[in-house]
Amino acid sequence: MKKYLILEVPLGAIIALTMFGKLCISMSFKVVYQFTSELMPTQVRTIGLSTGSMCARIGGVLAPIVYDLGKYIKFQPFALMIFGSCSILCAFLSLMLPETRDRNLPETIEDGENFGKKIDYNNEMKKKGNVINSGYNTEMEMVS
Repeated sequence: MKKYLILEVPLGAIIALTMFGKLCISMSFKVVYQFTSELMPTQVRTIGLSTGSMCARIGGVLAPIVYDLGKYIKFQPFALMIFGSCSILCAFLSLMLPETRDRNLPETIEDGENFGKKIDYNNEMKKKGNVINSGYNTEMEMVS
């Protein structure tokens, strides 16, 4: 049986890191729901949000199974490696999502398809007759 390096870590440090991890998980949970509702067009917003919620619940069901799988294959850090690599992969993939600050939210599926493209989305919305939600244009100057 393999022996793992066990570090003597003070209990206070373990508690502090655990609470910091819990804080980060709670913040990311709130941000994911807010950002998902901003990215989805109005016509399919509830379907997209509920699909994301369903996938999160499936992940919650699979978490103890992955942890037990690490015990079964006799490689204890297996679950940490799987969860950590999934988190890092999702963090890098989230960098590819479009910025939503000071932009109109997509209302139709066509708007949603064009939302992250290099076109000026706010000018396209003006051409359609929609009003900009914020009091600023893309140059961050007051619109009169």
